[in-house]
Amino acid sequence: MSCNNSLLLSEDDIRTKVVYQWLKDCGFSTADIWIEYSINIRIGKGIKTINSRADVLVKSTNGLNLLIVEVKRPDHPLDEQDKKQALSYARSLAEGGIAPFTILTNGNNVIIYDSVTGYEISGETVPVNHPYVKNGFCVSGDSLSAKAEALEYLISISPENLLTFCKAQVEYRMALLKGDDVFSGKKYIPKLHVKRLNARKELDKKLLGDDENKPNQFVLVVGSPQHGKTCFMCNTIESYIKKEIPALFYPAISLKKGLLNEIQEDFEWFFGNQISPFQIISKLRRITQQTGKEIIIFIDGWNEMLEHALVINDECQRLKYDNIKLVLSTTSPSVSRLLQDEAANITFVAEELKLNSAAIQKLTSLPLENTKDLSIVQIGEFNNDELRKGKKLHERAYNTKFTADSNVFNNPFYLRLAAEVYANKLVPSFATRTLLLKMGLIRKAAMKGIKEIDLFTTLNEIANITI
Repeated sequence: MSCNNSLLLSEDDIRTKVVYQWLKDCGFSTADIWIEYSINIRIGKGIKTINSRADVLVKSTNGLNLLIVEVKRPDHPLDEQDKKQALSYARSLAEGGIAPFTILTNGNNVIIYDSVTGYEISGETVPVNHPYVKNGFCVSGDSLSAKAEALEYLISISPENLLTFCKAQVEYRMALLKGDDVFSGKKYIPKLHVKRLNARKELDKKLLGDDENKPNQFVLVVGSPQHGKTCFMCNTIESYIKKEIPALFYPAISLKKGLLNEIQEDFEWFFGNQISPFQIISKLRRITQQTGKEIIIFIDGWNEMLEHALVINDECQRLKYDNIKLVLSTTSPSVSRLLQDEAANITFVAEELKLNSAAIQKLTSLPLENTKDLSIVQIGEFNNDELRKGKKLHERAYNTKFTADSNVFNNPFYLRLAAEVYANKLVPSFATRTLLLKMGLIRKAAMKGIKEIDLFTTLNEIANITI
């Protein structure tokens, strides 16, 4: 396979006029040859198309990948970077398995590689006695490590590829919280979400910085229980991803073995081999440095961790690098146990948030009045504009109507609870928080086949035990 340099062929000319014709002469049919093949990679249990294309992929008649051909211009000297790119394409294919052989050519020179080992195969043809050929073009050796190396390379060469990984990770981790059915019990229903514009503006300023403010590496989203912190976190992450800001998401209730172990699990799903927490941090640093992007890790509901909650402080300290940021959310009553150790010493995260002991103690019961110099964002009840928008969204989704203004509905939890309880009806003016809670419990118990008398008998028994 060669071309006349005097023809000044382009890369596309070599691909279509030289390589394609050569493959046809070798006996491959049109159906076997795929030009500019979009690379699909496996992320967790799904398959995603990334922003990378192989010049030529050749498949067998039964769908197995046979070889990748990476084409360069005639005046381009083939180098190590070209080899790495071509091998990464061959190793990372999600469907049809690793392509056993990789060919790199500029039309004048042809180099054939073993795709798994990366070793050059001498000559311009694959020996008929090569182990892969004798094994029906199935690869052997440490293919998992080869694939992991290729996937890391593909993520790191393109910010778009890094975003593809982040999107898949966020979709997977958010699935427990996000839903479309308003009666599903999921916390985050996008069509019900009321954007907290002031809080979001403050988070952007403190996390990303602006002309007057330097960005912070750690930000705490805090507020009373059931005030919409989870929805705020989920909506912010989705917004950042749309703006091409890489982000990862972890509900803290799933961090049974700590943050680094869960990040490790995500990377093992993606890269397909076992890696240590140290290797994870190294990978994150390399990927963000090579793409020129920061990555933001969101941890929602820190207070829901029954064990290892304080371990998050140590893990955050290990993740303290310029291109890695963390946003944590928690309820205000929990901040003292999360930001102070058993001896009442403030933790690493508290120091990063610029919170002292006095501020931590006050924050457990009351919002702080001046947070300009603190790396925290407070989520409170709806303001008038947010309440108005929230009512409209809930009325439309539940086919209900709020007949009167009430401070009860300034709380996002009670607004949704009222809409659920009075779906297809009017929400009466006498609806109180106590009444809504009672009716909500009765409704959920009925869905489980539990009678009202059994429900309240059990609750009374639990109350007596607790007292």
